[in-house]
Amino acid sequence: MMERIARRIADHLIDIREIKEEDRPLYEYAILCILTFLTPLIFIFCAGLWMGLVKELLMLTFPFLLLRKFSGGLHMPTEWMCLIASCIAIGICIYLLIHYDRNMIWLLCAIFSGIFAVIMSPMESVNRSLEKEDRRLFRKITAILVVLILAAAFILNAFERTHTYAKWIACSIVLAAVLQLLQIFVNIGTLIFRNFQSTVHKEDNQTNKFTNRSENYDHRRNEIPQE
Repeated sequence: MMERIARRIADHLIDIREIKEEDRPLYEYAILCILTFLTPLIFIFCAGLWMGLVKELLMLTFPFLLLRKFSGGLHMPTEWMCLIASCIAIGICIYLLIHYDRNMIWLLCAIFSGIFAVIMSPMESVNRSLEKEDRRLFRKITAILVVLILAAAFILNAFERTHTYAKWIACSIVLAAVLQLLQIFVNIGTLIFRNFQSTVHKEDNQTNKFTNRSENYDHRRNEIPQE
């Protein structure tokens, strides 16, 4: 869906001669990245208006989307599945943040999650493969973002007026690390499944070879004249 929208926007830009046809792939990718980043923010903003938690949800979502862009994590096959999964994940975060109101616990979880996120970044998947230089760059950016988000969380926690917002921004790191952990489980499951398929394929080949040899033996035996 977003790819279609990006394509139409690129078509419009070409029609009004803002960009050239040969630059289409570059602009389509840039538009797609902007749409992918803005769509969840708009959705979360609307949900925040409905729940009366606009500031809180933006403090959770904006750092999370920025961090996830470079740290990687669990990716769904389609955009709608991704949107549904994101709603479920953020819904769980909202429930936990409302019912467990202890900032220091969230800050400690954010510290350990940040360390985990930096070590595992960038998390690769079927839809995401990076070169060696890109991996180093993404890990550095992830480390910088984690430090900045943690600094912001501790600063918010230090003042009474902003005390309640600290756990929301800290949770963005926790959520990014959880998605990385889920992607690790998916990668392990995929590896096990592929090894299982390979083993079954080898066994089938061996069975077919044995069957062919048996058929050849029977055929040769039938060709031998009986005395």
